[in-house]
Amino acid sequence: MTSSLFATSGNPYLKSYRVFLDKSGQTEKINDLLQLHIPSLVPIKALQERSLNILSIGSGNGQTDLSFLRVIKEELIKTDLWRNVKIFNRAIEPNLSSCGLYKAAIENLPSPLDDGKTAFDICQQSLEEYQQSHREPLSFDIVHFIHSIYFVDIEKALLHCFEKELSDKGKIICIAARRDLACSVLSKLQQKLQWHVGSEIYDVVDKMIQIANKNGWKIEVHDQEYSRGL
Repeated sequence: MTSSLFATSGNPYLKSYRVFLDKSGQTEKINDLLQLHIPSLVPIKALQERSLNILSIGSGNGQTDLSFLRVIKEELIKTDLWRNVKIFNRAIEPNLSSCGLYKAAIENLPSPLDDGKTAFDICQQSLEEYQQSHREPLSFDIVHFIHSIYFVDIEKALLHCFEKELSDKGKIICIAARRDLACSVLSKLQQKLQWHVGSEIYDVVDKMIQIANKNGWKIEVHDQEYSRGL
């Protein structure tokens, strides 16, 4: 969702946030986290049933989704059955311009995603609108929020995904910032742009942990600290 704003507005606060992302190296750190942790999460089901369904919530312009899918694909290629595995990626993003950028990006997929075995469904909707839509039921092996959990009601979103979207052995993956400069920047953007945000940015990680514990979900938490000159 954050990426979607960059493509549509000349607002100085959004420009400042983009500068923060560029100089902080946050995008590179997301890629590092994906490379480190995602391979172990590729479900055996994908190899047994020859399909892997992924739901991306707050997809922005698709840049992070493609990085996510590339890591998944590279892991599948290590197996003998990877040629038979088809990937379906559904993206939920409310911003029209970002959806346009996403569609343009998938017209020329980078290797190894360009083998004709990855399909996309881009939904120009908020999560709330998506929940109310009447799409054909589908179970997802992976549901992910990558720096997008800030913009929804955390508990409602996670409960919906756990109860309505996730397959029996599926996983929900969230990448979120703790209390740091990024959160301060987002908070100022909310105030200036009057964003409607369903959760407090400052404690989203702790809140997600509390929700998971309350519902008896098995969780893994991986912290990574980094700093880069601004």
